[in-house]
Amino acid sequence: MKQYSILIVDDMPENLDIVIDFLKESGLNFKILKAPNGKIACDIAEKKMPNLIITDWDMPVMNGVEAIKWLKNNEVTKDIPVIVMSGAMIQPVDVKTALEFGAVDYIRKPVDKIELIARVNSMLNLFESTNKIKLLYEELRATNEQLYSQQEELRAILSKLKETQSQLVQSEKMASMGVLMAGLTHEINNPLNYIMGGETVLKMYIRENLNNYFDDILPNAGND
Repeated sequence: MKQYSILIVDDMPENLDIVIDFLKESGLNFKILKAPNGKIACDIAEKKMPNLIITDWDMPVMNGVEAIKWLKNNEVTKDIPVIVMSGAMIQPVDVKTALEFGAVDYIRKPVDKIELIARVNSMLNLFESTNKIKLLYEELRATNEQLYSQQEELRAILSKLKETQSQLVQSEKMASMGVLMAGLTHEINNPLNYIMGGETVLKMYIRENLNNYFDDILPNAGND
């Protein structure tokens, strides 16, 4: 069975004893911490981190409401549930004030055993539920951070792929342009080759005809 620690705060030792006896009689596994005023209670709470605090309203040095205000403004102790014990002279508006400062419940004095145990069990269940929610939140936050990191990696990969794709497209364009230029050169060279070939044939034709002409003329010239 899990052991819970409960800090009980009251300047009257007999009131402390009553609450402690009731909790022991419940059969639940509690570790009891005690404080005579709000100031000492805050110091103990910050060091020991109890699962629940039950505090009296009217105390010297620091009363219950002042202690609640301090606890809720402290990052270490702000999530510890606090029950206020109020005497018969405490007015509803005072209870409202305590709840507004962060108390989660209140018990009127003289304390009833059944009511005390019921409220303590309720608050401890609340404490457990709050812890589970916090753990789930931390797991969710860690998962979100991991997903964000993976998303950033995917974005970087996508950017690199786009850059590579652009380079490939550019390379294909340059290759296509090379093929086109080779084709154009071939088309240009064909007529040139034809012309140059025709020129050679023409020169040969002229040379042969000139030779024939001179052959025909020179013998005749000798006869004259």
